[in-house]
Amino acid sequence: MLFGGVIPIAVYCCPALAAMLLVPIDCECGTKYGLTAYAAVAVLSVLLVADKETAAVFVFLGYYPVVKKFFDRIRPKSCFADSLKTFCSTFPQSFFTFF
Repeated sequence: MLFGGVIPIAVYCCPALAAMLLVPIDCECGTKYGLTAYAAVAVLSVLLVADKETAAVFVFLGYYPVVKKFFDRIRPKSCFADSLKTFCSTFPQSFFTFF
C-alpha cells in the first residue's frame, strides 16, 4: 500500500494486491477473520499511507474478495431469467423476419 505514492500505476495495483492477500485468510480462518483483517488493513492504510487515493480505493473495494462467496449465492429470479432466455431466443428470429 505504501508504493501507491511512489509509482503512479501502483495507486490501483497495490489495493488490488492487498485485497487478494485477504483470500487465504478468508479460506483458512473464515469470514470473521477475513473481515477483521480487512478492517485492520483499511484503518492502517488510512493512517499510514501518504497517498490517500490508494487508501480510499482499498477502503471502498478491498472487502470484495471476502464477501464474494456471499454474492455468488444470490441467484437471479427465475422469472427474470426465463424472460431473458425467451427474449434472447426470439429476438434474432423476429429481427430477421422484419427485414
